[in-house]
Amino acid sequence: MVVLTIEKDPREVFEALEAVASGYLVKLKSLTKVLEAFPDVLAGGTPMSSSIARLVVQTFNEHGHSKRQTSNVSSL
Repeated sequence: MVVLTIEKDPREVFEALEAVASGYLVKLKSLTKVLEAFPDVLAGGTPMSSSIARLVVQTFNEHGHSKRQTSNVSSL
């Protein structure tokens, strides 16, 4: 499922991503970008608007990571 919304509230973003969303796009994206998201999801991708991706990264940076989490990411 890809969420298409005007909502940028961090709680709403993370609730959607934790629930079922495979992607999160802000409605200000062009129709082309929205349509490109669906094959991306089907291929295992996680399309996000840049503002949402920035929010996710900032949240992780603010809350820190354990060494185990960091090593798992670096092994990808």
